[in-house]
Amino acid sequence: MDQELLRQLSRISPEEAEILEGRRAVDRSLYMDGSHDVVTGDKLLPPGRQITLRPHTRFIAFPEHTHDYVEMVYASRICWRIWWTRCSGRAPTGRRCCGSP
Repeated sequence: MDQELLRQLSRISPEEAEILEGRRAVDRSLYMDGSHDVVTGDKLLPPGRQITLRPHTRFIAFPEHTHDYVEMVYASRICWRIWWTRCSGRAPTGRRCCGSP
């Protein structure tokens, strides 16, 4: 894979930086309206767009949820290396943890 593309796809987002610094829960206001467990496209898709490319939040268990849009997820080896390093080298437990698939 192109190294520049890998660099862009593995960039740590501001939200992920907060998680790595100790935040223990996903900021639901970034993804959901109200108390429903529905991730809304209005929060993630730019106005007038029907598709976007963005990384899924890593390094934390994401709450169980549904979407009001179609989500496609990618994972790369570099993401696994970051996960392994940032999560103290602990193996996944079988559920989504630290962004593991």
